[in-house]
Amino acid sequence: MQMKQCNAMSMWTILLVACLGFGGYSGRAMGAPAAASAIPAPGKLKAPEQKDLVVQGASPVPNIGYLPLYVGQKMGFFEKEGLSVEINYSQGDSVSIQAINTGQAQIMSGTPEALIHSYEKGLHGVLFYQIYRHLIYSVAVPEGSKIKSPADLAGKTIGVASMGSTGLIIAKVVAKDAGVDPASLKFLPVGTGQRALSALKDGQVDALALWDAAYAQVETAAPDMKLTYWQPPSLSKVGDGGYFTTWDTIQKMPNALAHFTRAIEKSLAAIHDEPAKSLEIYWEVNPSGKPKGSDAEAVKSGLKELEVLGRSFDLSGVPTEVDVPSLNAYIKTFVDMGLITKAPPIDEFVTNGFAPIAKAAANERTK
Repeated sequence: MQMKQCNAMSMWTILLVACLGFGGYSGRAMGAPAAASAIPAPGKLKAPEQKDLVVQGASPVPNIGYLPLYVGQKMGFFEKEGLSVEINYSQGDSVSIQAINTGQAQIMSGTPEALIHSYEKGLHGVLFYQIYRHLIYSVAVPEGSKIKSPADLAGKTIGVASMGSTGLIIAKVVAKDAGVDPASLKFLPVGTGQRALSALKDGQVDALALWDAAYAQVETAAPDMKLTYWQPPSLSKVGDGGYFTTWDTIQKMPNALAHFTRAIEKSLAAIHDEPAKSLEIYWEVNPSGKPKGSDAEAVKSGLKELEVLGRSFDLSGVPTEVDVPSLNAYIKTFVDMGLITKAPPIDEFVTNGFAPIAKAAANERTK
């Protein structure tokens, strides 16, 4: 398995993107329907146009959010689809977005928030396979907290991974939905893992606004601490990402992306059917991710981590289409919050064209 750290893009690359608009919607608004028509029907797939695919992640090291990719590699699903998939890691979403817009990667694994922000900067992407059925972000308080409902968040201090985290946005929407002025909230960067847990236990923060994998770390480290989670009712049907590419890549290699889709569906089904084996694959890739204790204790903790991840991550093994109206409402939230001035056109931001291919792969499993 190949893995490598992706360095920040050169200034030349950034200027090239700005000048030529690689993957940009300025040249894709008319091209999106044409590119969508290139997506093959489930029974009409041809050999991949390109065998070697690079998937760009937004984190600097392996994490369990990339589990379908690891399972696809180790269990041979990519190979069976005629693909060789390499995973690159990076520090932050900007590198991932630049990678798919300049051709250094064909696919980005991530969530839509950074792409929503980057639209006005000329860097774009299209969600073609959703693996998160719900928002990964939520506000959490420990059992026994004086905060009994989101209406009690007024004036409280909320811990976020960083001041640029989407958790801050979601906390404001949670407060707004509960009739609380978002401006009354205070935020403190607490990172993740033990640092976030300590900040909550020591009273530095009243609540946390993190994502599912980060909460899985907290719950694994403090199994006796019970957390109550809240998400914005107005965004209850929003999925939160998966795999992104560009319309240009869809136009050039629709079969390669179709075979990638099939492999990911098989990986998700394998995680559903064999979670313990999938955890072993993850720990092989990332030994530091294995919980301490005996193998049996590690598996027990790992399954708990998967359970927390499964609150948003699709572990059902049954592919579904993106809820486009809900995703569009989420995008418009960024406009309403004053975070962007122009929303990406939804028909250019997402396609369900590959969903029938995923469903066909799922049906093969049940035969």
